[in-house]
Amino acid sequence: SVPAGGYFVLGLSADASKNGGATVNYVYTSSYSLGNSSSGDTITLQSGSTLVDTVNYTSGAGGWLSLDGASYSLNASKTNATDNDLPANWCAGTAVFGAGDKGSPGSANPICP
Repeated sequence: SVPAGGYFVLGLSADASKNGGATVNYVYTSSYSLGNSSSGDTITLQSGSTLVDTVNYTSGAGGWLSLDGASYSLNASKTNATDNDLPANWCAGTAVFGAGDKGSPGSANPICP
């Protein structure tokens, strides 16, 4: 369970040396990955059978960023189910963590410029 307003980091490994130095709260199976190709991907959050939210993105097209070594950060003032669908409300992670990647795992995202 993640409390309202809480943060939770998912990763392929709990070993910080394998995930850029991030502390992971939950390790998921290696059969799941985020598509960083031009075909993009969909992220869906469910609670049981109840759909909470879905975000569809296409890397490098339609306004979405193409990032290496940085996370997508959702503008902290745009976290509702409608605003988080818009590429303009996302920006590249800027805070350096762990082994030098950029993002804010386990904490609030910065306000996007």
